[in-house]
This record gives sequence, C-alpha cells and structure tokens, in this order.
Amino acid sequence: MPLGIEKRPTFLNVDKSGHLVRRDAAGNAAAYDYIEGRLVGVRAVVVDGHYGQSEKLQLDFEDGGELYRVSMGYRTGHARSIVLALAGVERFGTVRLSTWRKDEDGYIRAAVRNDGELLRWAHPLPPAGVDEAGEKDTSERDELIDQLLENIKVRLAGSPAGPLDQADITADVRLRRAQATATDTITDDDVPF
Repeated sequence: MPLGIEKRPTFLNVDKSGHLVRRDAAGNAAAYDYIEGRLVGVRAVVVDGHYGQSEKLQLDFEDGGELYRVSMGYRTGHARSIVLALAGVERFGTVRLSTWRKDEDGYIRAAVRNDGELLRWAHPLPPAGVDEAGEKDTSERDELIDQLLENIKVRLAGSPAGPLDQADITADVRLRRAQATATDTITDDDVPF
C-alpha cells in the first residue's frame, strides 16, 4: 500500500497592479515580478468569489520540491497571451512567467520564456467580432484559447521529466551558449499583446 503526503501548493495571483502576489494567512501580501520553474500543470477552473463565479487560468510550477499555483482571470488579455505563447512549446524546460502593468494603457502584460528563450505567440489571435446586439463577440477567440489550452495539457502530460538523451543535451548546450553571447532585453514591443 503506497503512502505519501500530497503537496499543498503555494498560491499566487496576478493582481490589478500586474504583480504576482502571495498572501499569507494574516492577509499580508508579497509582490513578485516573475515566477520560474518547471511547468507541471495548466487548467481553466470556475471559482466562486465575492461577486459570483468566474473562470480562472491556473498554472502550476514546481521548483526545488515546492509547488506554486498561479491564478488569473481566464478571459483576460494577459491570460490569452500566456496560452498563445505556451502553445508553441514542443519541449517544456524551465519556464519563466513575468507580469507587469503598462502605465500608458493600464493593461497587464505577460512574457513567457522557456529555457531562457522569449516565446512569441504560436498563432494569431482572431479578431473580435460583433454580435447581433452590437456587443463585442470574442467567442471565436475563446474557442481557440480553449483548444490551445487542451493541447498544452496533453504536451505537458507527455513532457519528459527524466534524464535527457544526448541529442537534447547537445541542443541545450547550444541554446545556453547562444544565450550567454546574446543580450536579451524585454521591451513592450517584444511582447505580442
């Protein structure tokens, strides 16, 4: 009979200031600019909040035996941007998620790196339409994001967690060498949303 202790995640959320925030039991908040680790899970969930139900995107990161769960609104621009960036990853390595709020327009931005490489959107986002009532219609966008999220889940489930083969090690060494010789500064123009 196998016995064990289930890991309880440390919860973080993306707040209105664009930071990743962790609150302790007393309600004190600590803000962070990024989280980095092995991405081990993604999901969309419906949660009950003060103002009713809402959809959340949750990303699970593991680092040094610790599990971290990042939560944010699922139908937000920064959540869509994260899903569109992760959709192009074939082999997940160390994933770094950075979030911030751009002062000029007030929107929250997100940048995702996989093994140090800044990820671009894997697919263009379909334009928003207009429904019969004249309201903004994002159903086509929502369907694409839902489909991409399911594909990411499948790839994460099959992502190698054990030792790499020699070809992967050689490719990783080349990537790290290229990163060491390049200077990579993220600007707002680098982030596709």
